[in-house]
Amino acid sequence: MMIRRYGTVVKLWLSRRDTYDWAHRPGTSWPCSTLSDHRLFAEFDNGDLVDYTIDNQGGVNVDCQEFTAITDDFISEDDKNQENTEYCQNGECITEAVTTRGGQNWPLCSQCADAYDVGNADQEEIK
Repeated sequence: MMIRRYGTVVKLWLSRRDTYDWAHRPGTSWPCSTLSDHRLFAEFDNGDLVDYTIDNQGGVNVDCQEFTAITDDFISEDDKNQENTEYCQNGECITEAVTTRGGQNWPLCSQCADAYDVGNADQEEIK
């Protein structure tokens, strides 16, 4: 499973294993799953579905209740994990983590910090 967030846009990628495991969870299985053992990609903007593919194919008919359930479950679980996560503040970078430089935390991941050489810069100089 991979989730990427860009402002109001959420992109979700699920592997065949993710969909299989979700459909066969003990006590909450989805016995007639049409998504089980298939790769799924979904893109949402402000909670609205923008695009989706099943096994890299667009326009595939899927059970809307199952689709909503699986995407809601994975995105909701990710939301719970996001509460205390800090992200790099370099524009388009969405890497988790904050780099410690000179004994203080910088709002950049180590890769962006190295690229901008923040070890020798003032925090105000960082865009």
